Amino acid sequence: MQEIMKFLKSSGEKLDSEIAAGTGLSLANVRARMLELSAKGEVIMCHSIRYNDGKKVEGMLCRVAGYIPPVGPGRKSKAQPVSNYPASAKKDRPSLSFFLPTPAVKIRDNRHFNPAARTPRLHATPSREQHLTTAAPQSFAALRLPGYRAYFICGALAMMADSIEHVISYWIIFEKFRSPALGGFAILAHWLPFLFFSVWSGALADRYDPRRLIQFGMCCFMAASLGWGYFFITDTLQQWHAMVLLVLHGFAGVFWHPAAQLLIHDIVGPAQLQSAVRLNATARYLGLLFGPAVGGAILLIFGASYGIVLNALIYLPFVIWLWKAPYGPRFRKQAVPAVPTARAVRGLADVVATVREISGHPVIVPMLLLAGLASLFVGNGYQPQMPEFAHDLG
Repeated sequence: MQEIMKFLKSSGEKLDSEIAAGTGLSLANVRARMLELSAKGEVIMCHSIRYNDGKKVEGMLCRVAGYIPPVGPGRKSKAQPVSNYPASAKKDRPSLSFFLPTPAVKIRDNRHFNPAARTPRLHATPSREQHLTTAAPQSFAALRLPGYRAYFICGALAMMADSIEHVISYWIIFEKFRSPALGGFAILAHWLPFLFFSVWSGALADRYDPRRLIQFGMCCFMAASLGWGYFFITDTLQQWHAMVLLVLHGFAGVFWHPAAQLLIHDIVGPAQLQSAVRLNATARYLGLLFGPAVGGAILLIFGASYGIVLNALIYLPFVIWLWKAPYGPRFRKQAVPAVPTARAVRGLADVVATVREISGHPVIVPMLLLAGLASLFVGNGYQPQMPEFAHDLG
């Protein structure tokens, strides 16, 4: 956030795409940080539509709140009232729809300007985004968007299928090998890819279409389920087969989750982003909640061999919906200008910079510590051991 504030103070009022180009951050990252700064009252944002040589340029116009840049040298022309502007200037003025719930003021004459009052703004008809922002908060607001409803359902189904595969595969691994070491490897194969490759997966999602990365992840999940099914049906499963399939399953999640977090910015936009993030977590835990129950029922009804093959079909709705979903870089109204000298990800340097940025936040830091401690002492390490618990406890 500090680099964004520094850029705005040195450059003045800029579009979000210009901020992304000037700082080297992604457009989605800039918009998320600008929303946080706006909530703190440090910046002012508005929706802007411009026409450059007849080409429509749409984005978020941002400036530092209450910051007056130093006066440049040289003589200044006298200010003129808006009524004296030439017709061409009036026509070319940008149309502004402010997100903040403050009444618009129509500037008529400089004599009416009161320095002690709030900064006057151009009068404009409230846009659809302004109505959404200034309206009373609604429960499950993101679910009112058809695109996000489909994404929510498909994501919950995919997470449920993920849990179903764990139930069936871990049970057969225990029955066939009775190896605690293989159960431990299942945890390492699932989470180490997230630890070492999530940053790079996020960089891929920032450079390419996140829909295709999610589809690739779903295909990896399906390949893992079908692989388990083949070895179960032919009764040829060996430990190294299980290790390869467990690693494939782990990398499938690496391709899915970072790209999914980026895609929701395109689906809901800034106005409903917080609701979408909360519902995204809800979909995840719904899948984790129903997955073991549905997986146990499938295991009892269809058996492990055909149940795991049936599980592969649960990923298909997500793959099919993403095929034609109108979201991603191709459908953004304004592309981010290319910055060839800036790298999207600098590896661990980005992690260190993020830790420094949030180090004083009173909510984020305790939440991260709580999640980290739970992961260290409990986490999901019990899942591969559940079949052994069931066997020992009767």
